Amino acid sequence: MLLGAGATVNQVARELLRKRRAPPAPIGAVLGVVGSALTFLYIAVAVSPFWLGQREYGDLLRAIARPHSITAIAFVVVATTLAVVVLRWLDRAFRPATSALGERSHAPLAIALRLIVLVPAVLATSDALPHFVYQGI
Repeated sequence: MLLGAGATVNQVARELLRKRRAPPAPIGAVLGVVGSALTFLYIAVAVSPFWLGQREYGDLLRAIARPHSITAIAFVVVATTLAVVVLRWLDRAFRPATSALGERSHAPLAIALRLIVLVPAVLATSDALPHFVYQGI
C-alpha cells in the first residue's frame, strides 16, 4: 500500500508541476536532487516491512515520528542528497565512454557503476550490516 500511495502522490505531483512554469535552472536542479533523495528514503521505509516483523516496523515508524528525530532525518536527507549528486556526476562523467556501446548498454553500466561506488561506501561507513536483512538466513 505504501508503494502504491507513493506512486499515486508522484503522479499527481508530476501533473501539477507540468502545468506550472519550470523554476530557474539551479533551483530546479536542487529540487530534483532533493526529490530523488526523499524518494529513495520513502522507498526504503516502504519496503522495510518485507524484512521487519510487525513490532519492529512499528518501532521504526515511532522512532521516525519522534520530535527529536527531525535532526537525524535531516542528516539522512542531506547524506542521501550528496550520494545522488555524486552518482549523477559519475553517470555524466562515464556517459561519453559508454555512449559508443549505445543507449541500451548505458543503463546496465550505469547501474553497475552505482553499485561499485555505493556498496564499498556503505560497508565502509557502517559498523555491521543490518541484522534484519539476514533474519531468515
